[in-house]
Amino acid sequence: GYNEGSHLSRLNWLNSTVGIDNEVTKGYLPVKIDKNKISILGRTLTVAENGFPESIFSYFDASNQSFIEKGEPIVSHPFSFIIEKENGALVRLTPGKLTFSNPTPARISWNVTDTSPEFDLECTGEMEFDGYVNYDLKLASKAEAKIKDIRLEIPVVENKAEYMMGLGQEGGFRTPVWKWKWDLSKNQDMVWVGAVNGGLRIKWKAENYV
Repeated sequence: GYNEGSHLSRLNWLNSTVGIDNEVTKGYLPVKIDKNKISILGRTLTVAENGFPESIFSYFDASNQSFIEKGEPIVSHPFSFIIEKENGALVRLTPGKLTFSNPTPARISWNVTDTSPEFDLECTGEMEFDGYVNYDLKLASKAEAKIKDIRLEIPVVENKAEYMMGLGQEGGFRTPVWKWKWDLSKNQDMVWVGAVNGGLRIKWKAENYV
């Protein structure tokens, strides 16, 4: 009776625990890690010493039905967390010890604190078997500093950035330049940039996100 609203059968789903476990869904592969390289079905992510992605590779062919032996990069170089001072100088964050934890067939987590005389950046990441990666970043000031900008630079390679959708832009070919400003009245917190067989979807979350 799930197809008939009058039966209210769909209410059974409210208390369902289906999928809330550390099991891998049929058709996927368990998460594997070799040093700081994480492998899942058709993709790899290498975690840099600072906790951010150093490289991301896709092993899907043009049809997305099979794999190629040599993967194609999604980013051209590592992600960069930039703290720019008012005078234009960049804060140099030194990575602490990168630690991987809670490995299961479905996911793995890692944590590291990057430091400088002015700031501590706690970086916690988690990757799941389906390609979902979650980051929790906590930036704390230890000394007074005048800041011009704080940003995360994600250098997607050109041939994996053919299309774009999100942050106020309708789906289609990516424009050379796109500027967007946060607006609480609009549900715009996500962007996808990619090609037929590779790309990145990025969603920003605030402290009240569940």
